[in-house]
Amino acid sequence: MTNSKLTGFTILLVIVIASCISGKQKVIEGDLYFNRIDLYRIFDSPDSTLTKIEHEMLQVNSDTCNQKDKDFIDLVKYAIKNKLTRQPYVWILIKGKEYRLFLDQQDYDKLKNYELSELTDEHKKIYIKAIACNVSYKELKAVKCTKLLDFKKIDGETKYE
Repeated sequence: MTNSKLTGFTILLVIVIASCISGKQKVIEGDLYFNRIDLYRIFDSPDSTLTKIEHEMLQVNSDTCNQKDKDFIDLVKYAIKNKLTRQPYVWILIKGKEYRLFLDQQDYDKLKNYELSELTDEHKKIYIKAIACNVSYKELKAVKCTKLLDFKKIDGETKYE
């Protein structure tokens, strides 16, 4: 392949990939949601622990497991592949449905200090608006924030489980 054909192919490939990625992004709006017991929250574990968990899970042969275990293993492998195990998240309520909203560390730091008790005492909630793409997989309902557009404390009821 000549240089000009290779360059043209590379540019075409970049355009196709970029259009696919941007086509999946959309503006989402919802309220910060609190899930008091979150068994899947491992992103703030030490790096050595995360590395061990990821390595062990990637070695599991799910073909020998029952369907429930296979589904869980597949979900964890999906999260590892998409780098979600190390990415912080908050819960967000969008149109009455709970989602994990994966954020970069800087955006997570802006939202992590809100407390359920403080918000309920004040009769407030946290409104969030972001550009995000869907990263849901089977029972994992999740969106990944590409840009946090707005968040603010407003009047309302903070929902929790």
